[in-house]
Amino acid sequence: MAVGPRLIVSDLAEADLIKVIEFLDEQWSPELAIRFVDSYYQKLDLIESMPSVGFLSEKVPDVRKVKIDKFNVICYEVNNQVITVLRIIDTRSSPDTNPY
Repeated sequence: MAVGPRLIVSDLAEADLIKVIEFLDEQWSPELAIRFVDSYYQKLDLIESMPSVGFLSEKVPDVRKVKIDKFNVICYEVNNQVITVLRIIDTRSSPDTNPY
């Protein structure tokens, strides 16, 4: 029986997620924060089922990106049977501060 890839979320990605949720909850609404979390987990499910779904990073080979919403992307890499979520990046941030 074939086992699918294992998904790992890095500490940095966890911190990014918390930061976005707190911002949305405090600056916009709890409902928007909940919608963001739902979308985030839907994207993780998509990545886990189809690891090559994301578009390739122009800066770092083997790093892929999937949009969560209009302003945030999940950056991840796939090595063997392990998918590692590296960061959640705000697409409005300066390209110089975005490593991916």
